[in-house]
This record gives sequence, C-alpha cells and structure tokens, in this order.
Amino acid sequence: MGLKMRDSLQRLGRPMLIGAVLAFLPTLACDNNPASNGNPACDHVDADGLVVEQGGQVAAAQWQGDVTGGFAADAGALGPTVEATFLDQDSTRVTIGPECPDHGLVVEVADPAIAAIELSATSRWQFQVRGLSEGSTTLRIRLWHGDHSDFTSLPFPITVGPGAKQEPVGLVVRQDTQVLASVWQGVVTGELALGLELTNLLDVTFVDEDSVEFLPPTPVHSLAAVIADSSIAGFRAEGDWGFRLLGKALGTTTLTLVLNHEDHADFTSPPIPVHVEQEVEATALVIRQNGSMIASWNLDPVQGPGASIGEIIVDEGASLVGAAVSFLDPDGAEFVPQGGETLGIEVANQAIALLAPVGDPWSFTVQGLAAGSTTAVFTIQHEGHIDFTSGAIPVQVTTSTPGPGTSFLLRKNGIAQLIVVDGVLVPSCGSTTANPGHFETPAGTLTELYSFRLLAPDCTSTTIASPPYSLAFEFADPGIARIVNHPEHWGEITIFHIEGLVAGETTLRLRLLNAGQVTMTSPPIPVVISVPRSGVRDDAPGSTAGRPTSAPRRP
Repeated sequence: MGLKMRDSLQRLGRPMLIGAVLAFLPTLACDNNPASNGNPACDHVDADGLVVEQGGQVAAAQWQGDVTGGFAADAGALGPTVEATFLDQDSTRVTIGPECPDHGLVVEVADPAIAAIELSATSRWQFQVRGLSEGSTTLRIRLWHGDHSDFTSLPFPITVGPGAKQEPVGLVVRQDTQVLASVWQGVVTGELALGLELTNLLDVTFVDEDSVEFLPPTPVHSLAAVIADSSIAGFRAEGDWGFRLLGKALGTTTLTLVLNHEDHADFTSPPIPVHVEQEVEATALVIRQNGSMIASWNLDPVQGPGASIGEIIVDEGASLVGAAVSFLDPDGAEFVPQGGETLGIEVANQAIALLAPVGDPWSFTVQGLAAGSTTAVFTIQHEGHIDFTSGAIPVQVTTSTPGPGTSFLLRKNGIAQLIVVDGVLVPSCGSTTANPGHFETPAGTLTELYSFRLLAPDCTSTTIASPPYSLAFEFADPGIARIVNHPEHWGEITIFHIEGLVAGETTLRLRLLNAGQVTMTSPPIPVVISVPRSGVRDDAPGSTAGRPTSAPRRP
C-alpha cells in the first residue's frame, strides 16, 4: 500500500545553489498561436515535440523524434532558468492555462547521483539543472497529467563538471514526490503511516548545511536502518537510496536511518515515527483483467460520483478469465479486503452472461452466452451482511470481427507506431510508415502514452472524440503484458499505456466502442516484451522533479 501523510509537510525553505551552462541552438521556427484556437488544453495533449528556451534562445528541442541541444552543469552550482513549451502536430505551441491544474512539468534525470532538477516556484513550465557530481547523464521532459505522462521527450544529454564535496546534516523521505518525513537541524517532521502490508518504494535524499538536497557517491556510501520494534514493522532496502516498510502488527515504533561511509557513519537521523494502522472502508471499485483496468465505479473525478466507466466484454460462446476486483478507500488508496470478506456478483440478465467468483476470493470469470448487453453489481459480503455495493457495471457479449472499414493508426509521442487498414496490419499507409509496426517494451517497463486515430481510405488520420468512443483490450497471453490507464483519462479512453510483465511474445486485440457498443475489432497485433533494462522502469527512471503530488496508492 502507499504511505499516508499524517501532517501537512512544507518543503524545506531554502535556495538550491548550483551553476550550469546551456548549449544554445538557433531559434526553432514555429507558430506562437495557442492550440485549440486559443482555448487552454485541459484534456489529453497529443504533442509531437517540445522546445526548451532561455531568454528567448533555444537550448534544446525535439520534433517528431529528432533531438537537438543539451545541458551542461558544474557540480554544486545552479544554472539559469529555462522554460519548456510543447508543440502539437502542426508545430503550434500548446497553451495550458492556470485553470487546468492537472497538467504540469516533470523533468527526470537518468542518474540522480550526477544531476538533479529544481522547478520554478512561480511557473510550472520552468526549471533549472543542478549539478551534483562529475560525469555524464541524460534528462527527459514529461508533460504530466494527473498521475501519468501525456508526452515524454527522448533523452537530452547532461555533462557535469567537478564540484565541491557535500556533507549531510539532514534528510528527506519521499514516496514519488510527496514528502512523508524530513530531518532538519535535529528536528523530525512528519511520520510514516502504513497498513499490514508492504509499502510502495520510498526514497531518501540527504541535505547539506546550505539546505541543498543531494545523493552521496556509491559504493563508498550506503544506506542502513534500525527499526526500534521489529515486531511492528520491518525494513527492506532497494537500490542505493530506496526502501520499503512492511507492516507486521498494529501499533507505533520508530525508524532510524544511517548513512554509512566505508567503515563509519557519516550521518544518523533521529528516530522517525512509524505508525501501522487498520485499513478503512471501501468507497469505489476497480475491475481489471490480468492487471489491465477495464471498468470502475465511483472512481472518475471528471464523470462525477457514482458513475460506472468502462465495460466487461466477452465474445459470444467464450469465457473471460483473469478478471478481478479491487477497492479504493476514502483517501484514494487501492486495496483488497483481508478480513474474511467475500465477493458477491448479481447479473441483471443471466441469459446473456454469467459472472461467478473463482479461486482467489476477489477474482471472477465471465461466460458469454448470447450477443447483447446486460449489467453486473458487485458487493463485499462479510459475516452475513453487505459492507459495500457498487453501481451497475455494463457487460457486453459481442460477435464483431475485423474486416473492411477496420482502419486505424496508433501514435506515441507524435510518431506513428502501427497501422491497420481494412482489418490487416500493414507497414505503411500513404506517406505514413509504421515504426516499429508492433508493440514493444522491456519487461518491467511502462510505455509512453499511445493515442488512437481512425484512418480514412486516403490514409488521412482523424482524432476521435471520447466520449462517446473508448477502447477495450484483450491479450492472447495476459501473463506477458497488460494495459495501464488512468482516472484522469476515463473521459477520453482512446489512449493507453502497455506494461511489459515478463520477456516473451503475445498479441493484443483492440475493440473500439461507440457509446459503450463494440463497433470495430482489430486483428491480433504482435506484442514483443524484451529482457528488462537493468530492472529499471520507465515510470521511475531516476531523480524526478515536478510530479504533482496526490494521495498515495497501493500497487
């Protein structure tokens, strides 16, 4: 589960002093008119590139897969402020107004021991590069939307020269970018609150006497910890500066973090409070098939409370396996009950489909009996009474197959990825070439956002409105990959991510729905999941700055 912030924590009030030199490029030629005829973009932004400028001069840019420019910094110095602007398919600058708070800038450094990012306190599109230690690394710039990226740049190079040594006098503990606890001038702020399970990954950064956060060089430095009462919580280190806590029993204890340097300790924190607490009641429901979210109730903040979003879809005469339910508590944290509760399912028309719990108490199967639509209601049953009842979730039994008129294009970061014409996967259509013509990603990695566009006979593509359109997915081998999407996009779910689970090959069928009814089914599209890249995920590539904070979620 995710840790909960018990107190309102303020970021340590301090300037972060470092220096950087930017390599400037000629000014990129593009329109200055805002996208959407001047209207701010509050929904998904389908960007094809970006430009990073300082004082009106271009420092770095990407346009449809081509990258120019980069960044240089000196360790221990703060560089000039630069500003990122995203570009649509017509190279028009995208304007995102202050009334669209879900969008923001995220800048990620591949090696957080070499460089870090400091975001502007006054503009969410500006940042500075901070050098930490001598070496070379890269940064990627993301257009963040809620809890995920609408666009991610290719890597831009960073070169960091030598700098002064930093000594730790404090530390900060975060989950993603949310500060959970900090130590400054011997005072602990906040606490670590968790349930009876393993937390998400937590990260530690250290603070020097000038209030600048840094990560000491490895392997001469390492992180250690002491739990005062190991019967209440356990500690598990992950990577150089990450760890997880395991809740074992309800109660309170403390965590002391130690920065070791060869044969001695450079820094030992005061005891940080740890609170293991009981779970709370369910307020919303999520349905996944083999890890891919397919439907929800009371989840989407855009559609409003009590809304059912998505559908359970099965072919006539077939069975859907690998479906499971989970629930959200009032803080938005996801969980499954562990206190002897069971799942109840009531289908409105059992002549169309049958749904029944199997094996795992929160998993179920779906059997398609006859083409048509019905609904299902899910309940948590506990000791003879019902603790939770969902709204009606649509269930659809379909007979659609690919054929003439099944033509579409999938793009990612402004680049065409694959093309289907009249139900057949093709390498190109007109002047557009599929690259690579299939889905691919390393195991343990989340792809960037794919966007769906219909193709006309002349190969021109059209973005479709969602709603009423949406997509549904079916993997031939769901143990190899899954679909990941987000609450912010439930109102526009013709966009999605793929996550590689294990190395291997499978296929994926996409269904296009119009107002909840299947109107198009794709042919099987190859999915290639390669060997993991050193065990690092795309959604956590290193030091991250700027990701908007939200209530932590359980995995």
